[in-house]
Amino acid sequence: MDAETEGRLTGAVLAASEESRGKTRLACADAFRIAAEFGVEPMAVARVCGRQGIRIAKCQLGCFR
Repeated sequence: MDAETEGRLTGAVLAASEESRGKTRLACADAFRIAAEFGVEPMAVARVCGRQGIRIAKCQLGCFR
């Protein structure tokens, strides 16, 4: 993934995440939606979340805990 796409992906993740009780979270469904929108694997979104300190919440499959 080129730097421009990664920057836009990071922006989309940050825009979709929510802060609650001092922690930033992104709903799993939103992570999958963003991955589909950018044509990347869901783990690419998970890596962005990891770098940004964002936890994935409400995971339907139990993949992100």
